[in-house]
Amino acid sequence: MKETLLSLTACFVTTLAFAQHSFIGIQNSPRKGMIHAAMNPAEINHLTRKVEVNLFAVGATASNNTLTFRDIIKEGDLLDLALERAEARPIDASVEAHLLGPSFGFSVNKWSFGFLSQAVATGNIMNLDADLGGAFSDGGFRDEYYEVKINSSSNQRVNVSGYAKLGLLAGREVWANEKNVITVGGSFNFFVPGVYVNMGLSDLQGTYMQNQDESLLTNASGRLDISYPQDMENWDFEEQMLDRFSLSNISGFAMDLGVTHQFNKNGAAKLSSGLTIKNLGGLNLGSGQIDNSYAMAIPEGESFRLDLLEGDLDEIESQLLSSGYFTKSSLNGEPRASLPTIIGVYTDVHVSRIFHVSIYGQRRLSDQDGNDQLTVQNVFAITPRLKLGGFEIYSPWANYEVSGLTGGAGIRLGGFFVGSQSVLTGFLSDTQQVDVHLGLSLGFGKRKVEPDGFFSWGKQ
Repeated sequence: MKETLLSLTACFVTTLAFAQHSFIGIQNSPRKGMIHAAMNPAEINHLTRKVEVNLFAVGATASNNTLTFRDIIKEGDLLDLALERAEARPIDASVEAHLLGPSFGFSVNKWSFGFLSQAVATGNIMNLDADLGGAFSDGGFRDEYYEVKINSSSNQRVNVSGYAKLGLLAGREVWANEKNVITVGGSFNFFVPGVYVNMGLSDLQGTYMQNQDESLLTNASGRLDISYPQDMENWDFEEQMLDRFSLSNISGFAMDLGVTHQFNKNGAAKLSSGLTIKNLGGLNLGSGQIDNSYAMAIPEGESFRLDLLEGDLDEIESQLLSSGYFTKSSLNGEPRASLPTIIGVYTDVHVSRIFHVSIYGQRRLSDQDGNDQLTVQNVFAITPRLKLGGFEIYSPWANYEVSGLTGGAGIRLGGFFVGSQSVLTGFLSDTQQVDVHLGLSLGFGKRKVEPDGFFSWGKQ
């Protein structure tokens, strides 16, 4: 059974190795570029230069509620260690991957336009019961008899997705006076699905028992939902993702909408705020996606042995159905995955000539329990920054839904930046996140707003 679970979660582990996360800390920088437009399409109206070109922007993030920073960077079986540490609480882990590729934006009078290319990969473990998870791990059975009653109303999920996104942006200044500017913008996004894998066990009620020889469920009910591409066991994840990323495979659409406000004084923005609603849409997964549901009913006095499940997915399905405890149903129509709709709000306050404070928050509007639902973390962050013309030092401090408090640091020189959201708390305490981000962009043409500060370094 362990081998089959690895087939379902291999994508998650691969994603963990190269994850690119959001750019909290740099995305509210006073230097406005295409990262800002990716955060809120209305920011296309506030690019620092008349033309902005993003060459690349990448990151790497892994967060969870069980393992520490030091555990994550060490070699070893993270799943088994997480199960050992979890004790009575459910296990949550999240990876959000973002690669902002070649992108550009430009302004024409009061209008602005742009193009964004992105690759996104996400991996999540949600509400995993540690005792049930232990039944599928490589760890040995307990020497003594062990029994626990499970009464879960949530959906325990392992979910992995990957896709490419191509966005066309448009924005316009809609009102302005001497001190205030209000702009709106929209992003029209086309998607190329790469992979979608989901295993969900919902409304599990029953008794789990384990001893030195076996692990089993009895007096149990619930529903098992599995969605995966055909022949997934024979996949090379990265090769498959690259093969699917072509314009001919576009299959999905979503919109982002946003509005911004700037308060200006002496030709410089003293207060920049924005609101955005993102990911209004979804992905069509195609006819090659298998989407099955299994209703479970194990009577009192009877049991189903989990440790005997083995083989590939088809063989395991045969074992489930032949037991008489599982009833299969399949999805009618083309499978579809809904994107995680979020609302984001932020403001950047120019406190003095060289000191800024940014506040950013995002909240998930969609229900993450749905098996056809991608998810994203709720986040609140405060970032103080020291800005010396084209040079900037910033320190993001954030509270993540899964990993809790993180604190990091980063630098920007012109269009180059590198930083981390968790490097400070990672070395100073037992934070449960590790990440890094970096990128490079170039600006051309007349500068829209002259920089403040003591110095002005490099092309911004």
